[in-house]
Amino acid sequence: MQGSRQSPGEAVPIEGVVIGVPTLVITFAGISVILGIIWFFTRKPGHFGGGARFPAGTRAFESEMSLPLLARLIEARERALLGPVDDAERAKLTTQIANLRNQAVLHQAVIDAGDVSPGRMSIGANPDSDQID
Repeated sequence: MQGSRQSPGEAVPIEGVVIGVPTLVITFAGISVILGIIWFFTRKPGHFGGGARFPAGTRAFESEMSLPLLARLIEARERALLGPVDDAERAKLTTQIANLRNQAVLHQAVIDAGDVSPGRMSIGANPDSDQID
């Protein structure tokens, strides 16, 4: 085939095997997906936004794991306030929301400081206290 030019998408003969450009693209896409799946299941926690950024058992690790829980607890109490509640329950929920928000601020401060001192071996929140320790 001297002197002839191939157009994009035309089959390319390779020693008796004919592979078209679309076939190569599909094959490349399939290999990319397989490699992505392998990477996803073998990556270390903390890489690219997954998992914790601090060693397990440290104050920063516990704070990082507690923040999403605090957000859900605050949201649940705020939703409860939208419904019919008596004055005593409203006061209790309002106090708990304030306590949980204060705990979130304290946990964020521990994370920002990168405190890797030993933790309490506890992840969670106490809605009736405004402290984390």
